[in-house]
Amino acid sequence: MKLRFLAFFAAAFLFSCGKIPDVRGFFPKETSGGGDSTFHTASNNSEIAGIALRARDTFPLFLHHLRRPGIGERDFRVKYPFPADDGSGFLREHLWLGDIRRGEESYTGVVLNIPFYVSGLSKGDRTAFNTGEITDWMYIRKGKIIGGRSIKYLLEQIPAAERNAEEQAVLDMF
Repeated sequence: MKLRFLAFFAAAFLFSCGKIPDVRGFFPKETSGGGDSTFHTASNNSEIAGIALRARDTFPLFLHHLRRPGIGERDFRVKYPFPADDGSGFLREHLWLGDIRRGEESYTGVVLNIPFYVSGLSKGDRTAFNTGEITDWMYIRKGKIIGGRSIKYLLEQIPAAERNAEEQAVLDMF
């Protein structure tokens, strides 16, 4: 269930209109405030580590499309690991950033998730990020997800017989 939730949690912040499934209403309310929930993964997951390395290696391709979007390209996002608060029990919290812009000395993005373990940062805040530390990137091209390997990986961990229609619809976008 937690794996399923993580996959949809990530997907919910990626898609907003068109033929893309609206999965925002799917999430259980696990927090007392009824907002976003979170999922904890092992820091030694080699598949997730490989996805992060590939995202950094291919980031120039992402930037090319961000700067010159082709027909039907939209919803450009990066996943970034923010240092978690002392005492939280975690080293980092990975959050999706949208509205990516190049500043004078760094890139910035708008936080798309509600941070649970990073105080001083809220959903909707614009924050700087180091491109050498991103853990995933994605955008939509004509209704298909380009990049987003962490989302695909997590959805594939749900056995096909147990995936619901929304989960399968997102997976079919790859």
